[in-house]
Amino acid sequence: MWSSKRRPHDPSAESFETLFETVLASPRAARSVMQECDGDPSNFDGYSLRQLSGIPHVGDASAARVAAVLAIHAKMAAPLVAEIERLQAEVERLQAELKAAQKQQAA
Repeated sequence: MWSSKRRPHDPSAESFETLFETVLASPRAARSVMQECDGDPSNFDGYSLRQLSGIPHVGDASAARVAAVLAIHAKMAAPLVAEIERLQAEVERLQAELKAAQKQQAA
């Protein structure tokens, strides 16, 4: 993630394709990966290494790199997903309490 003048770029500002190109060291493989997932890497959820390595221009080593990136993302996102689910349950509980209080007040 270096510019032509050897200055670092912010990876979060890069496209998925550019990030995959960096990880895979192949623009062709990155393009194939992005085509396979229709531009959304979350579409790879549940893909096996065999399926990833079956993508055109993606061999076993590149498939392992893609799988590693997806696993890192999943591990980093897991606590956030758990917190979102906890908050959704809390909102539902509060909505039920509000509804019960409104019923009581109306009676």
